Order: sequence, then C-alpha cells, then structure tokens
Amino acid sequence: MNLYASIDVTSAAYSPDGTRIVTASLDNTAKVWDVITGALLLTLQGHSNTVNSAAYSPEGTHIVTALDDGTTKEWNAKTGALWLTLQGHSDPVHSTAYSPGGTRIVTASDDGTAKVWDAETGECLDTIFRAFYMTL
Repeated sequence: MNLYASIDVTSAAYSPDGTRIVTASLDNTAKVWDVITGALLLTLQGHSNTVNSAAYSPEGTHIVTALDDGTTKEWNAKTGALWLTLQGHSDPVHSTAYSPGGTRIVTASDDGTAKVWDAETGECLDTIFRAFYMTL
C-alpha cells in the first residue's frame, strides 16, 4: 500500500475496524484512505488553516480534526460532511481524541488548556488548565 500526499502529513490514525486511515496535513485538509488499495476515499475540506491531527470516533462514524486556527471540527466519516465546529481555544489546537465511549472529545491547545466537549452538541463541558511550576 502506498498513500500519496502532495504536502507534509502531520498525523495519521486508523479507523476502529482497520480498513481506513485518516491523515491530517499542512494543505488545510484531512484525507481518508483505503488501507488495502491506498485509494483516496474522502477529502475533508473546509478547514481554514493547517490540520494538526485527526482521529476516528470509537464506532468509526465520525472524525475529529484539530486546527491551527484554534478550532476543532467533527465530520461524518462516510460522507465527509461537516457535523460540528468546536470553538473555544485561543491558540492552535495540536491534539484531539474521542473518549472510549465516543460521547466526549478532548482537545489540547497552545493556549495552555485541554478542553472536554460533548461530541453530540459541541458544548464545552470542562477546561483543564496547565499548571506552571517554578524551581528557584
């Protein structure tokens, strides 16, 4: 299998059933690939900035993408339709993942926070602040 991307890929993740891979890249897209053939199946378009990471929901029905513009987007994994845009970080979001049950999304940002979101409504449920320690 050869996956061809014309620009730097920033992350990759398998679908839960192992049949697809989602890649995030610097060209403001995430792409879904067939594992066996390497064929491009979907391009998730509509990102306004670099896509730093992408992950599948545990049931494989949705994909989340983390962006340099401080947002996270949730997509339908079969159609590529945008489901939700999560807004609340003030700096780039570098990492995102679903909870094991798929009901929550967690994001981590350069703004020094991690946020927990409701995966169905997009509501921010909690913000975890980075602790700063100084040794003198």
